[in-house]
Amino acid sequence: VSQSALDRLQNFEYQDHTADVIVHAWGEDLKGAFESACVGMFNYMTDLTRVETRDVRAINAKGHDLKDLLFHLLDECLFLYGSEYFVCRAVEIVSSDFSGENGKFRVDARGYGETFCRERHSQGTEIKAITMHEMNILLRGAAVEGVDPGL
Repeated sequence: VSQSALDRLQNFEYQDHTADVIVHAWGEDLKGAFESACVGMFNYMTDLTRVETRDVRAINAKGHDLKDLLFHLLDECLFLYGSEYFVCRAVEIVSSDFSGENGKFRVDARGYGETFCRERHSQGTEIKAITMHEMNILLRGAAVEGVDPGL
């Protein structure tokens, strides 16, 4: 895993919401902001500083627009945790189509982490579902100011 992927541990914050939590993530581009949103979700479930990047998993998602793509990417990450208890300390998008050519937006990513272990990892808040409620993607030139999915 690259150092830039690990640095994304800093590119998110949490915002309270009545029924949900919002992960406010940002990056130099959509790729970085989407990666940060994924890492922010995993960090909400456990302290990622205790997670090692010993294993890798493929994460693939498609959507009909950018919001739908972000929703499905986070949903695939949540499924990875729900099915394998796999926690990603870093997520790296290795190929993508954020332009929607051929009618589909897509990302192919790698999640670096390990299986959750109660003896080593702290128990954060369980995330039951990803929501599109108040989801926003704010583009500022080449940079992405915010990606705000609800958890």
